[in-house]
Amino acid sequence: MKKDLLLFLFFLLFSFFPRVNGIAANVPLPADPPAAAKSSEKISPKTDKNLVVFASDMHLIKKVELRVGKKGEKGIHQRYYTKMQPGEWLIEYDTKENLRLFIQKMLAMNPRPAAVLFLGDIASDTDQEIYSIYRSLLKPLADAGIPYWNIPGNHDHFDNYYSIFPEERKKSIVPVEKWGAYRVELPAVDFVLMETFAPKKGDRNGSFDRFFKQKERDFYKKYPNYYVYEGWFTPEQHQWLKEQLQKNPAKPIFLCGHHPMQMEFVFPEHDQFPNFQGWICGHYHTFYQIVREGSNRSIVLPGLGVPGIGWNLDPPGYVIMKMEPNQYRFQYCTLNPSEPQNGRTFIFPILNRSGERK
Repeated sequence: MKKDLLLFLFFLLFSFFPRVNGIAANVPLPADPPAAAKSSEKISPKTDKNLVVFASDMHLIKKVELRVGKKGEKGIHQRYYTKMQPGEWLIEYDTKENLRLFIQKMLAMNPRPAAVLFLGDIASDTDQEIYSIYRSLLKPLADAGIPYWNIPGNHDHFDNYYSIFPEERKKSIVPVEKWGAYRVELPAVDFVLMETFAPKKGDRNGSFDRFFKQKERDFYKKYPNYYVYEGWFTPEQHQWLKEQLQKNPAKPIFLCGHHPMQMEFVFPEHDQFPNFQGWICGHYHTFYQIVREGSNRSIVLPGLGVPGIGWNLDPPGYVIMKMEPNQYRFQYCTLNPSEPQNGRTFIFPILNRSGERK
C-alpha cells in the first residue's frame, strides 16, 4: 500500500515538470518585457509643419489610351517624340494610376507634410463622374489626416467640380460664384490659393473669358515683345490680394494659382508688400523657376498626370517645399525615381520686411 502511494505521488510530481527532448512543456511562458511590447506597436508618422507638397495638372480621364495619333488628330494630351513623323504623337497616359502612386508616396512619407496643395487641371474629362473618381482617390489622404486643398484650372468644369466637393464652397474665403480662394496658414508661412483666369459669373466653362481676351490685347499693344502666360486677376481679385497681404504684414506669404503670371504686369503692386514671397503655379507641366528681382519670382510645377509637352519632356512628378531657417527649398520628385530630373532643386531666400534677403 505504501509502495503504491509512493508511485502515485512520483507520477503526479513528474507531470508538473517541463518535458524535454523537443516536446513542448506545459508551463506558461513569462510575459514579454514592456520594451518588446512597445517595439511591436505601429507608430504613426509625425507631421512636419515646415513641409508642404505641391502637385498640379493631374488631368484625370476615364478611358486610358496610348496610341499614335493621326496627322491633325486631337487627343486629350499630346506627347511628341523625335522618332515620329511630323504631326504625329502618342495620345494619353494612365493619369489615375499616377495619382494613386502619388497618394501612396504621401502616405509613406515620414514625417508627413502639413498640407498637400493641388494647383489645377484636376481633370480632362470634366463630367461629375471624373470628379467623383478624384474624390475617391483622395480618400486615403483624408483618412490619414493629411489636409489637402484644390484649386481649379483652365481644363476644369467648375460646376461639376463643386457638385462633388460641396464643402469646398464653405472652405473658400470668398464666394465661389466669384472665384474660389483659400488661405492655408502654417507657422512659418501662409499660402493663398485662387483661380487665375478671371472667370465671370455665367461664363465659366471656357479656358479664358472676354475680360482676359481684352486684357491680352491691351498687353500686347503696350509690351509687344512680352508673352502673357494665359492667366489674369480681375480688379476685384486685385483688391482682395492686397487685403490678404495686409492682413498680417509680418507673416511671409506665397500666392498660388494654376497659371504662370508676369507679376510686373499682372500684379505690379507685389513689391509694395515685403511679406510677399513669390508665385507658385502649374499649367506647363515642367519644373522651373522665374526670378527677375526682389519678390518677382515664381516656381512652376511639373505635371503629375502627364509629362511636359512639345519642347519639354519633364516626367510626371510633384514638388516638396521645405521651409528652412533662411530659405525655401523646392525639390522635384519624379514618380519614377530613376528619372535624371529627380531631386532637381531650386532655393528661394526668405525675404524680410525690407524686401531683401533674410
